[in-house]
Amino acid sequence: ETADSRWFTPGFTVPELVDDHRRADPEAYAACCDALASFDIRGALPGITAPTLLVAGREDPATPPAHLREIADAVPGSSLTELSGASHLAPAERPEAVLAAL
Repeated sequence: ETADSRWFTPGFTVPELVDDHRRADPEAYAACCDALASFDIRGALPGITAPTLLVAGREDPATPPAHLREIADAVPGSSLTELSGASHLAPAERPEAVLAAL
Protein backbone atom coordinates (compact mmCIF):
# COMPACT_ATOMS: atom_id res chain seq x y z
CA GLU A 1 0.00 0.00 0.00
CA THR A 2 2.95 2.37 0.52
CA ALA A 3 4.68 1.45 -2.73
CA ASP A 4 3.22 4.33 -4.71
CA SER A 5 4.87 6.85 -2.40
CA ARG A 6 8.22 5.08 -2.83
CA TRP A 7 8.14 4.76 -6.61
CA PHE A 8 6.33 7.96 -7.64
CA THR A 9 6.40 11.58 -6.52
CA PRO A 10 3.26 12.97 -4.86
CA GLY A 11 0.67 13.92 -7.41
CA PHE A 12 1.96 11.66 -10.20
CA THR A 13 -1.15 10.94 -12.24
CA VAL A 14 -0.71 8.37 -14.97
CA PRO A 15 -3.33 5.89 -13.79
CA GLU A 16 -2.35 2.99 -16.05
CA LEU A 17 1.23 3.03 -14.70
CA VAL A 18 0.16 3.35 -11.09
CA ASP A 19 -2.54 0.69 -11.53
CA ASP A 20 -0.12 -1.75 -13.20
CA HIS A 21 2.19 -1.34 -10.25
CA ARG A 22 -0.63 -2.06 -7.79
CA ARG A 23 -1.55 -5.28 -9.61
CA ALA A 24 1.84 -6.89 -9.00
CA ASP A 25 1.60 -10.21 -7.20
CA PRO A 26 2.56 -9.50 -3.56
CA GLU A 27 4.55 -12.72 -3.15
CA ALA A 28 6.46 -12.16 -6.39
CA TYR A 29 7.15 -8.56 -5.40
CA ALA A 30 8.45 -9.71 -2.00
CA ALA A 31 10.65 -12.35 -3.67
CA CYS A 32 12.10 -9.69 -5.96
CA CYS A 33 12.84 -7.47 -2.96
CA ASP A 34 14.57 -10.38 -1.21
CA ALA A 35 16.69 -11.08 -4.29
CA LEU A 36 17.71 -7.44 -4.62
CA ALA A 37 18.58 -7.24 -0.92
CA SER A 38 21.23 -9.93 -1.37
CA PHE A 39 22.53 -8.73 -4.74
CA ASP A 40 25.75 -6.86 -4.01
CA ILE A 41 28.23 -6.39 -6.85
CA ARG A 42 29.99 -3.31 -5.52
CA GLY A 43 33.33 -5.12 -5.71
CA ALA A 44 32.86 -5.68 -9.46
CA LEU A 45 32.00 -2.07 -10.33
CA PRO A 46 35.58 -0.98 -11.11
CA GLY A 47 35.73 -3.70 -13.78
CA ILE A 48 32.82 -2.32 -15.80
CA THR A 49 34.11 -1.04 -19.13
CA ALA A 50 30.84 -0.25 -20.91
CA PRO A 51 29.76 3.39 -21.09
CA THR A 52 27.57 3.83 -18.03
CA LEU A 53 24.94 6.46 -17.29
CA LEU A 54 23.17 6.45 -13.95
CA VAL A 55 19.85 8.31 -13.77
CA ALA A 56 18.62 9.30 -10.32
CA GLY A 57 15.29 10.78 -9.35
CA ARG A 58 16.03 13.44 -6.73
CA GLU A 59 12.96 12.41 -4.72
CA ASP A 60 13.76 8.68 -4.78
CA PRO A 61 13.67 7.21 -1.26
CA ALA A 62 14.37 3.67 -2.51
CA THR A 63 17.62 4.44 -4.36
CA PRO A 64 18.54 8.01 -3.49
CA PRO A 65 21.00 9.95 -5.63
CA ALA A 66 23.72 9.44 -2.99
CA HIS A 67 23.57 5.68 -3.61
CA LEU A 68 23.92 6.18 -7.36
CA ARG A 69 26.82 8.58 -6.71
CA GLU A 70 28.64 5.71 -4.97
CA ILE A 71 28.15 3.55 -8.05
CA ALA A 72 29.18 6.34 -10.42
CA ASP A 73 32.32 6.94 -8.39
CA ALA A 74 33.23 3.25 -8.64
CA VAL A 75 32.56 2.72 -12.37
CA PRO A 76 35.37 4.21 -14.46
CA GLY A 77 34.20 6.96 -16.80
CA SER A 78 30.57 6.76 -15.75
CA SER A 79 28.27 9.74 -15.31
CA LEU A 80 25.33 10.53 -13.06
CA THR A 81 22.31 12.61 -13.99
CA GLU A 82 19.89 13.72 -11.27
CA LEU A 83 16.34 14.58 -12.28
CA SER A 84 14.14 16.85 -10.21
CA GLY A 85 10.46 15.97 -10.05
CA ALA A 86 11.15 12.24 -10.22
CA SER A 87 11.26 9.35 -7.82
CA HIS A 88 12.31 5.74 -8.42
CA LEU A 89 10.52 5.35 -11.75
CA ALA A 90 12.04 8.42 -13.41
CA PRO A 91 11.41 7.11 -16.96
CA ALA A 92 7.68 7.06 -16.20
CA GLU A 93 7.59 10.45 -14.52
CA ARG A 94 10.10 12.36 -16.62
CA PRO A 95 10.42 10.49 -19.94
CA GLU A 96 11.66 13.52 -21.89
CA ALA A 97 14.41 14.23 -19.35
CA VAL A 98 15.50 10.58 -19.33
CA LEU A 99 15.55 10.54 -23.13
CA ALA A 100 17.63 13.75 -23.17
CA ALA A 101 20.09 12.20 -20.71
CA LEU A 102 20.42 9.11 -22.89
